[in-house]
Amino acid sequence: MQLAAYAAAFYGAAELPRVLAANVYISTTEPGRMEVCKHEDLPGLYEAFRNACALWRHLKQYDPRTQEVTR
Repeated sequence: MQLAAYAAAFYGAAELPRVLAANVYISTTEPGRMEVCKHEDLPGLYEAFRNACALWRHLKQYDPRTQEVTR
């Protein structure tokens, strides 16, 4: 979900079906070992992220988007 949110912020949510997102895991105990985990369905993951974010805002009664910025 986090990678989907990053991709939506960078490319826009409409472009998510065209984006490839993956995590690369590098072993700290086995030299040379590396694994790639590709993530499918970025639009679905982004929707889940947005719902989780809305739930967090509701539970915390906090929405930073509504705060006035002072400088």
